[in-house]
Amino acid sequence: MKYLILFLFSVSLVACSSADDEYYQNQENDNDDDEELSEFDQVLEDFETAELPYESATTYDSYNPSEYLSSEDYQLLQLYMVFSDGYFEDMYSATNKITTDSGIQMITVSAINFDEELSTYLITYDERGWYLSNLRLSFDQDVDDPIQMESKVTKDEVVIKTIVNFAGEQIISEEVYKVNEDGTFTSEQEV
Repeated sequence: MKYLILFLFSVSLVACSSADDEYYQNQENDNDDDEELSEFDQVLEDFETAELPYESATTYDSYNPSEYLSSEDYQLLQLYMVFSDGYFEDMYSATNKITTDSGIQMITVSAINFDEELSTYLITYDERGWYLSNLRLSFDQDVDDPIQMESKVTKDEVVIKTIVNFAGEQIISEEVYKVNEDGTFTSEQEV
């Protein structure tokens, strides 16, 4: 009987010890999330701050990045959700961090792909730094291409203007996207 009591007592000590270990491990994981989020905020400090309304008309003539995003920044900003080709050196540059009244964080990132196409994207994140959505705001090519895009971002909507120069004529079309409270975008045609 004495050995049974000792056995049960030692089993309960081990059980309590593993529960404490699990508690402290969960606490460490929570602290790791806080560190990651602070890294996210540190990356955003390198972006220039812009106010709404924000206009984007990125062209090769106006594009002059001071530095490119690192592969760590690419991962931390979850840019793989926007640029599915993966990370390539000297391809992605931070352009702006747009201040909003809501908890939604907006940034713009420009990228040059292998076809020498320059695009700027609006990317939204929640207050913790998790990716929500994106829209291509502007577009240009390093050749005499007839297509360009420019846009205007306000608190409530994004207006994207596509300009096509074809056979001496200019054709302009506009797409309007609603900025939803959750940081996603809805085409006005879908509303």
